[in-house]
Amino acid sequence: MRRSCAQCFRTFQDGIFYEFEGRKYCERDFHVLFAPCCNKCGEFVIGRVIKAMAANWHPQCFRCEMCAKELADCGFIRNQNRALCHECNAKVRAVGLGKYMCNKCHGMIDDQPLRFRGEVYHGYHFNCTACGVELDSTAREVKSRPGFAANDMNELYCLRCHDKMGIPICGACRRPIEERVVTALGKHWHVEHFPADLNLAKSYSSNYPVIFNIILWFGVVLFFALLAICYAIADMDPGRDSIIYRMTSTRMKKDN
Repeated sequence: MRRSCAQCFRTFQDGIFYEFEGRKYCERDFHVLFAPCCNKCGEFVIGRVIKAMAANWHPQCFRCEMCAKELADCGFIRNQNRALCHECNAKVRAVGLGKYMCNKCHGMIDDQPLRFRGEVYHGYHFNCTACGVELDSTAREVKSRPGFAANDMNELYCLRCHDKMGIPICGACRRPIEERVVTALGKHWHVEHFPADLNLAKSYSSNYPVIFNIILWFGVVLFFALLAICYAIADMDPGRDSIIYRMTSTRMKKDN
């Protein structure tokens, strides 16, 4: 019985060898000659080999390039030369079509999505917390509100039930305002959605500063003139400075 490697002719250590097509090899030479290398980690693949994407992989190394989910047992889809799981591939397709993916059933959302806790869903997965009616994209999420128990918050309500709660709606994003609210122009606004560059003037002219200065200084001059008149009147001698006294004094001088 041969006790040396058919490639390097070295004696097998501990009697361990690998046999291929009737010839025996040491572990190193067998790996070099016959074992495939993993396309990800570069190590030899001993045992189960995943052959995909024109390469060899360890089962634990072959993963979805978006979510890192192992693909060895669940299958994959080749998308733009990337190995993707079925869920991630559906998300990529939805983005390409300008659609959303439901975070619950992972199906494509053809209409407007229902937004809840930072994710998007089909509306029919949820019911109104108050009346139990099936919801759609117009449902409102309530996170916090004084006077309500903690377990009533961060829940979904239909428009009818939400309106009964009296929560203002932002004039920009049409979402409920549950914290600070800005009220202006007959509407309610989130602080971050209120237009900072809002100009209430219908038009603006470069002559406005000039007109303003003219009016301002005219008002200042008029004020000081009225102040001087008031001071002069207050300093008058009613006996000598009145008009009647002056007319009488002039006539007496002519008579003399």
